[in-house]
Amino acid sequence: KNPIQIVGQTPLDRVIEMFRALGLRYMLVTRHGELSGIIKKKDVLAAIKLFSSHRGKAIDYWPLEQEDKAPPGHRDEDF
Repeated sequence: KNPIQIVGQTPLDRVIEMFRALGLRYMLVTRHGELSGIIKKKDVLAAIKLFSSHRGKAIDYWPLEQEDKAPPGHRDEDF
């Protein structure tokens, strides 16, 4: 059985549907035809659970490369 490949820009709802419809446990994520990561069903389910538990609450997010900087909309003095 060959692993399923998706690109990093694949919408999350499509990823979830693929996990459900195909009974997959993981998919390979590619960028420009090269492997860039693996997405696991259990990680997607954990993320959905996390975000649904924060429904109605503000969640700050910014890329890890910028973790030494304040997230958008915040001042550095706030941290």
